[in-house]
Amino acid sequence: MTYALKCGMSLSEYYDSTPRDLYYFIKAANERREEDIEQTYDNTRRIMWASIAAMAGDKVPGIEKLIPLKRDKANQIELTPFVKQRIKSMSAEMDNEMGI
Repeated sequence: MTYALKCGMSLSEYYDSTPRDLYYFIKAANERREEDIEQTYDNTRRIMWASIAAMAGDKVPGIEKLIPLKRDKANQIELTPFVKQRIKSMSAEMDNEMGI
């Protein structure tokens, strides 16, 4: 309840919502927060890259090579089929528990 209220849900909306509504509201709030964090990282990296590029001249590598982040596609590892299966089964269990 506290987390939903912190995410912007009013008390009357909380009491009127079903478990499915609450699940999707919290899921959307988490996605918004993740997007904000990613945007902040991108902005910071671009500022850093621009200041380095101004000093380096013509031989400036790409932004991903110069300042890599963990979330870049090149730095992410591929999930094994076993891990994907486990994630899928855990998601199904959570959906059953929540009545979704």
